[in-house]
Amino acid sequence: MDAKDPGGSNGDTGRRSKSSADANTPTASDNKQQQQQQLASLSELFSLSTAKPRTRPFLAIGLIGAFISGCVYPAVAFYFAAVFEKFVVPTGADAFMDGIREMAYAFMILGVILFAAMSAQNTMLDAAAADMAQCFQRNYLALLLREAGYCVFRFDGCRGDR
Repeated sequence: MDAKDPGGSNGDTGRRSKSSADANTPTASDNKQQQQQQLASLSELFSLSTAKPRTRPFLAIGLIGAFISGCVYPAVAFYFAAVFEKFVVPTGADAFMDGIREMAYAFMILGVILFAAMSAQNTMLDAAAADMAQCFQRNYLALLLREAGYCVFRFDGCRGDR
C-alpha cells in the first residue's frame, strides 16, 4: 500500500458505493420504531411491585400523600389572598387581631398537613422504589446466571436447568 493511495493499489479510496451505504443506514422511521419498542408499559413497570406484599400499599399511600400535598397549595393561595382582606379592618379593633389569629392558625394547620403529606409521600415512595429496585436486581442477576448456565436457586428450586 502506498502513502498516497490509502485505499489500496487498485485505486479504491476506501469509500463505499452509495447503494451499500444506504442499505445499511437505518431511516428515521426505523429508529422511531425501535425507540417505541423499547418502552415498557405501566403493567410491566409495576409488575416489580409484587416482590414484597408491602410494596403496593406503600405505592398507594405515597400517591395519596402526593395528591394531598398537591391539594394543599391552592388552599394556601386562597388563604394568602385572604390575608390582605384582614389588614383592611381598623387596627385598634379586636376584629383585627381575631383575623390575624385566624390566618396564623390556618397557615399552621396547612403547614402541618403539608408536612405530613409530603413526609408520607417521600417515605412511602422511597421504600417502594427500594423494594422494586431490589426485585429488579434479583431478577436481572438470575437472568444473567441463567444465561451463563449456572443454577439459580429460588423458592421454587433450581431454575438454571430449564
